[in-house]
Amino acid sequence: MNIKKKKFLLVTVCAVVFMIAGLWKFYQVYAANSDYWFFYESAIQEGAEIELKQAEDSIIVKCEAGMEISGTDTVTWESSDTNVLEVKGGNASDPLNPNPMIAKLTRKGPGYSKVTAIIKKGTTYYTLTCKVKVDYKVDKSIAPFQPIFTTDLQDNYTMLLSGNVGDPVEAVKLKYTNADNGTLTSTQMTWRSLDTNVIEIDNTTGKMTIKGAGETDIEVSTNSTLKEEPITKTFKVIVEPKARLNESDSYTTNLTKETNVFPLNIYTNAISAQKLFWQIYDTDFKPVPSGKISYSLDSNKFIINGAKAGTYFIRGYIKEDYKPSELKENIRGNVGFIQLKLTVPIKVNDRDKTIIMNVGDTYSIEDNTNIDSYEKFSIDYSNTAIANDSQGIIKAMEVGETTVTLTVLGSTSTPPESYSFTIKVIDGIALNYSSVKIYTSGTIQLDAYVTNKVAPIVWTSDKPAVATVDKNGLVTGVSQGTAIISASQTINGVVKTATCTVNVQPSVNKIAIDPATVTLNANEKTTLTATVEPAELNNVHLKWVSSNETVVKVDKAYDLSATIQGLAPGAAVITAINEENVVVGYCHVTVKDKVSKITLSNTSLTLALSKKTYQLTATVTPDTAVNKKINWRSTNTQVATVDSNGLVTLAAGGTTSIIATSDDNPAVTAICNITVQVSTSGIVLDETTKTMDVGDTVRLGYVITPTNAANKNVTWSSSNTTVATVDSSGLVKAVAPGQAVITVKTSDGSLSATCTITVKQKATGIKLDVTDLELFVNQTYELKATVTPANSDKDDFTWESSNTTVATVDEDGVVTAVAAGSATITVKTSNGKIAYCYVTVKEQITGIQLNYKEKNIVKGDKFTLKATIVPSSAADEVSIKWSSSKTSVATVSASGVVTGIKGGTTVITCKTDDGRFTTYCVVTVVERVTSVTLNKSNIPVGLGKSYTLKATVKSNAATKPKLKWSSSNSRIATVDSNGRVSGKAIGTVTITAAAQDGSKAKDTCIIRVVKQATSISISKTSVTTVEGRSFKLTAKVNPSNATYKTLNWSSSDEKVAIVDSKGNVTAIAEGTVTIKATAKDNSGKVATCFVIVQKRTPANSVTIINQNLTMVVGETTTVQKAINPTTSTDRFTWESDNKTVASVNSSTGTVTARTPGIANITVMTESGKTATTKVTVVGLNTTNLVLEQYSTYQLTVIGITSGITWDVADNDIAVVSNGLVSSRRTGTTTITATVNGRRLTCRLQVVKIR
Repeated sequence: MNIKKKKFLLVTVCAVVFMIAGLWKFYQVYAANSDYWFFYESAIQEGAEIELKQAEDSIIVKCEAGMEISGTDTVTWESSDTNVLEVKGGNASDPLNPNPMIAKLTRKGPGYSKVTAIIKKGTTYYTLTCKVKVDYKVDKSIAPFQPIFTTDLQDNYTMLLSGNVGDPVEAVKLKYTNADNGTLTSTQMTWRSLDTNVIEIDNTTGKMTIKGAGETDIEVSTNSTLKEEPITKTFKVIVEPKARLNESDSYTTNLTKETNVFPLNIYTNAISAQKLFWQIYDTDFKPVPSGKISYSLDSNKFIINGAKAGTYFIRGYIKEDYKPSELKENIRGNVGFIQLKLTVPIKVNDRDKTIIMNVGDTYSIEDNTNIDSYEKFSIDYSNTAIANDSQGIIKAMEVGETTVTLTVLGSTSTPPESYSFTIKVIDGIALNYSSVKIYTSGTIQLDAYVTNKVAPIVWTSDKPAVATVDKNGLVTGVSQGTAIISASQTINGVVKTATCTVNVQPSVNKIAIDPATVTLNANEKTTLTATVEPAELNNVHLKWVSSNETVVKVDKAYDLSATIQGLAPGAAVITAINEENVVVGYCHVTVKDKVSKITLSNTSLTLALSKKTYQLTATVTPDTAVNKKINWRSTNTQVATVDSNGLVTLAAGGTTSIIATSDDNPAVTAICNITVQVSTSGIVLDETTKTMDVGDTVRLGYVITPTNAANKNVTWSSSNTTVATVDSSGLVKAVAPGQAVITVKTSDGSLSATCTITVKQKATGIKLDVTDLELFVNQTYELKATVTPANSDKDDFTWESSNTTVATVDEDGVVTAVAAGSATITVKTSNGKIAYCYVTVKEQITGIQLNYKEKNIVKGDKFTLKATIVPSSAADEVSIKWSSSKTSVATVSASGVVTGIKGGTTVITCKTDDGRFTTYCVVTVVERVTSVTLNKSNIPVGLGKSYTLKATVKSNAATKPKLKWSSSNSRIATVDSNGRVSGKAIGTVTITAAAQDGSKAKDTCIIRVVKQATSISISKTSVTTVEGRSFKLTAKVNPSNATYKTLNWSSSDEKVAIVDSKGNVTAIAEGTVTIKATAKDNSGKVATCFVIVQKRTPANSVTIINQNLTMVVGETTTVQKAINPTTSTDRFTWESDNKTVASVNSSTGTVTARTPGIANITVMTESGKTATTKVTVVGLNTTNLVLEQYSTYQLTVIGITSGITWDVADNDIAVVSNGLVSSRRTGTTTITATVNGRRLTCRLQVVKIR
């Protein structure tokens, strides 16, 4: 067998071995993993669960003896959820963990993750899995979490909230189970409230909003990829109950009320009052038996429908479990509750009248009062002979009058609580009045009480000019004076007479109310004033009445004035009545609902610009409001405009806010934030044609324009899925030979792009036209490759040489002989089919060499070039030809002798006679130098640094002779043969460059060796400013002992901004520019500031959002502004016109209340636009008051005279009316004045009369 056949057989055998090895690798098996197991604190069964209790830990793969990994064995580690757990296996290059059988576990967030280790041992794979739990808990160590019961451990703490409905509550902190504080920042959580009537919660952020009193559980769960096993934690939230007696009052937990007028409403902050547990106690905190008080529940109200006289404590708990263990008035417990202390005074039927009884009549105290038992009172009589009682039944004994006094048993008051009325006992005739006062034209009915109902009664007046009386006892006042009215009855000849003294006073004949007509908003108050005629009357007492108290009520009534309050939309008449003669004055009141809220159909929109318009609708609350007009405006009309009906017209991409403002109540607004998105305008594929082999895949990329298009979703399709298919991500797969067009379309189908795919069939075999080839060095031969089958698509071949030092082959199969020897040329198809050609290369002439490649000679000198044939064995009978490229510079003879003619450079060429080989020598003919010039005459060089000087040498023939460089003091600076100067010590030295051709031409440079800057620090690295503005940059040279302290300042574009020598920068025009501060010491150190100059956008308007502020002394608040357009570049300043009352920070708008009074706060933009708001600073004339019992003091609110609501915390201690404080019993309480929602308080101490 010859050598060529042996080589071919060897190659074939190798190919078969490679194929078998590939198939073996393909058919590797995964073995059972009984030989390997996880170890984490202990051995872990396959698929078992472990818990990672610290930030990092390690897990180990252990194995049976003999199964250790080595060599090419590998371990691959994976985590199914990297948001929960990161797994990093060891490797040999990791000095901290070189062992691949050990992996570091790092927690990333709470949840479950499956850890997988794939062990490749030889050709067998083993797989291990376990489930890792990263646990967490709610951080209950901080407020508002606290124990409800004394036995509570911290994990059972409850979140206790006492805020108001609508108040936001930050999400609770979470922490890992072993962490001391809330360090968990994972957002992979879901939050849920089990009772949204108590707490609403954002399911992604966990932020909460209070909705009403009650108790609910909050659940938080992990969102790891093992969805079937979320880790859920629960904590309890309690919103403490509060209540108020009037819907205009603030909510509180402690209420007091003294009344015997029912029903009485308690408004709670719960969605439904039925959610609370209600209990009613007496003063000993024992449950009140049924019948003493009746109540009902309606919506959020606890309604007291009636109550017997006494004191009650009505409490509303979250639930019965949260009652305090000790029931006392001032013991609150851990969970707050509503408490109303209700005092119901005794009410006697007709208590302001005398009770007329005949001898023998009876009167039941329980039936005619609101007491539940006469046994709780002592009953005393001023004359027990007239009347007395038995078991609460009073019996008339004989003619006369007696006063009955009911005194509460066990009363702690001084004097004790008591109530009195009069009983008049008759036997014959008596009148209901013994004396009475009436007014002229006024009347009063006298009634005669008789025991004989048959005998007639005769009525007479002793002075009819003063008062008359008709036959029925109706008395009419005629003129001022006194008259005696008598009622007589004759029985059996006996005349029985009863008299009444009537005092007639002049009376009111006209009442006028100012104003006569009033229009109010709901809850608004105003004062009415009455004028009477004749004007000289004194002590006129008018009764003020509303015809419809559901529309308007009389809030406070006085003799000649009254404060009324609008309650609900409608009309009513306020009447001032002189009850003496029923003269009436009227005021017609109309109550309209003021707009309190605007609700938009949308509060946030994202719209495509192509939509063009969008209709917003506004709903006004309350629906009964009279003026429902809405004023619309856009904060950025370049993005969108809005008309008077809320129709939004889109103009350009960007953001804007549509603001709806109530025409009725401009303080009420609603906002819809709109983002206008740009539509897609084009789509382009990265390839329009593509050739593929059957079975190949490729992913096509695409570009959508514009880049800020809102919707970039696309769909893919193939025109011929039998040739090529495409999936939703643009991955194309070649199926069969042929052509298919792949199309990508935008989601709306309006735009598309295509790529033509040509699929080809790969060859199954390949052969060469020759398998043995002989070539000479540098000879070439193009090998021809043929694929099988013949109808296969043309393939791209890969050509290789086994020895490129002998022969090379290019991509077209062209073989080039390089050197003597042998090489194998291999051709391979793209699918691995191979053919071989064995090449033998023989040596031939490879070149020619000269004894000089370059040579410098002086004009007139000669030298000889010698040519050598390579290899020398190929030099037989080879002749050489010589030539000069410039014979004017130098000539060459046939024997290679070169002669210099004049200064310059020429190329001497040496060539074989057959022209195949050529070589060159560059000859420079030197003439004398005429001058030497250095590029610098004076330059600083840093200590320890270097600088290369450049010399320019001139002569008649542009040659460049060598120079000699020298230093005047090498201790300060040295210079090498290339002009490189090195600084050695601080000082000055002269560097000289001199020609060495004897011409004595030279030049010098003074070098100053300095301490160079190591860095430059600049005050600002980037600035955004506006055309025409200036700012100053400062820069510092480091170190501080650098020789040059000052800098060179420069601008990269002085059309945009300029800078002077002190760093003062002035913006000229819109654009960007770089300002540089450069060191002067040749160190090259630079500091830069990138400046953006914006075009000036003046403000069209400025609006202050906080209008008509009311503040108390010492309070601070920041006034908010809105500049239109929002892109305005204007600066702004704040000013106060009365800094004594209120000052304002000129840049931040923070207002500080100084003294009571009024100040106007103004904001002014750079372009001159202004807006103003009024600030009223209020304060009490005193905040600490001591009064004796039954004395008065006038409190006033300094800074405002109207719109003040007064209240007292304990009206048993004092009462307040229009600021007039009247003290009662001793004690301490708080007087509150409420002005525009601001509460001013005065501490009041009532002491005994001295």
